[in-house]
Amino acid sequence: MTNDLEKLTKSLLKTSRAIKSHKWNTFQELKTLLIQESQLMIKLVMVMGFDLALRNQYFVKRGKS
Repeated sequence: MTNDLEKLTKSLLKTSRAIKSHKWNTFQELKTLLIQESQLMIKLVMVMGFDLALRNQYFVKRGKS
């Protein structure tokens, strides 16, 4: 796991825990946390895809045909 991937995963887990444990006081705070969680998920998938593309060219080329 790369450093970027690890940092994103930790941030995503922290944000998810904050949502699930009701560490928000207003619906605006909840909305902000949900948006942040969604953005982190997108970034995580992008970093994972980039990492896979660098590590395993055969896998990426196989999926394109």
